[in-house]
Amino acid sequence: MLLPRSLSTPTPPASFLARHGLTLLAGFLLASLALFAGFSAFSYEIWLWTVLLLAVAAGLAVVAAVFLRPLERPGRTWLVLALALGLGARLAPTSTRNMTSTDALRYVWDGKVLAHGINPYAHAPDSHALDHLRTDPIDHLVNAPQVRTPYPPLAEAVFLGAYALTPGRLLGYQLLNLLAEISAWFLLLGLLGRLGLPRSRILLLAWAPLLVVEGYLPGHTEVLALPLLCLLVAAMLERRPVAAGLSLAAACLIKPLALVFLPAVARELGWRRTGVLLAVLAATLAAAYAPFLLWGGHSHWGPMALMAEKWSFNGTVAPLLGVVLPDYAARIAAFGGMLALVVAGAFLGRDFVSRCLLALTAVVVMSPVLFSWYVIWIVPFVVLRPDPAALALALLVPLTDIVAVNVYLHHTFDPPLWSTLAVFVPFYALLAAGWARKWGMFARPLASDHGMEDSTTASFGGERERRS
Repeated sequence: MLLPRSLSTPTPPASFLARHGLTLLAGFLLASLALFAGFSAFSYEIWLWTVLLLAVAAGLAVVAAVFLRPLERPGRTWLVLALALGLGARLAPTSTRNMTSTDALRYVWDGKVLAHGINPYAHAPDSHALDHLRTDPIDHLVNAPQVRTPYPPLAEAVFLGAYALTPGRLLGYQLLNLLAEISAWFLLLGLLGRLGLPRSRILLLAWAPLLVVEGYLPGHTEVLALPLLCLLVAAMLERRPVAAGLSLAAACLIKPLALVFLPAVARELGWRRTGVLLAVLAATLAAAYAPFLLWGGHSHWGPMALMAEKWSFNGTVAPLLGVVLPDYAARIAAFGGMLALVVAGAFLGRDFVSRCLLALTAVVVMSPVLFSWYVIWIVPFVVLRPDPAALALALLVPLTDIVAVNVYLHHTFDPPLWSTLAVFVPFYALLAAGWARKWGMFARPLASDHGMEDSTTASFGGERERRS
């Protein structure tokens, strides 16, 4: 009996380009972004426009490569080459003097102050008490020089190490950022393997243009906390409150925003283990702050409160509240709404990673200030729980850096309307669709995402069901 041609003729294997074309395109665009960012001789305006457009193009290609042509079991050679390209994409931008933000200049200054035995929380950079320290060219470029430093103790310790590596230069800090991010890559690879997810998803972090632009042009502290967030997820997988408390405390000592994960942690651990975690968290924070408080009684909370009270940039809901309420009342309403959404997310999310994504989404929606580097923390969670709205935000938010053209050339800090719409219209549309269709961070545990929901339900929720 003759079989139909469709059954008798074997399907020819897909060509190399068909299987890897999107990955090659993504790698080419990422390399182009890194090389242009690091070595372009064009004017600042042309440089910034090109960097941001290449970042969006490369990000779209990376997402397409990961989800349209996924590699379920990438080999060791593939991983080595992929991570090597990610490494090179971070190193190339360190050679440029152009930057999308001047925050890292404050990091170097704080490290210098601490290296000279002075409490960095005691004086603002423009204080006459620090005049003798202004010996390097970048010392005169620190932003907001009238405001004392807003960075927590562990961040200050990193700044001290960065200054010790390369005094008066940004490179030391960028190298420490890179060390932290490489650590996060390997921790995430371990989590992907443990959860039965494709290891090729590591490209969402290792090839993320957002990390290249915000982490190394010249850099932000959010990158330092990436391995700590991965350690927090690993600790929550095993329900280890001491390890989770230490990871969460360390992340808070880099950026206090990490406290938004506390409701998700409490929901996962239950009251007894949460009590242990809170004790560890409080003891660790007290031990870190005590030396600075005893050393002159200063901390970073005053400057942070000033920022929360006065600063506005790129918010969405908060400016709308400001239309109908006085500024102070609008800010209280925005932060109150943020807190309510963070707590609600701890009950809406189907697993710990989803709850963390919902907490960060609450910050994005309600915060009066949303710089593009604030979105960096979303990326490791998206690697584990892909969400269209969060992915779109991470891909498009670098466009808001175009405000730097206004800052450096026109001395205004107003983001153009088109960049806000380009970022937040897709974000809110996909967020609403995700809520309605129950995908991404809103997905139900029974849906299968290469074992993500089943694995996390078993690891994060199964124990609770067995105990009950």
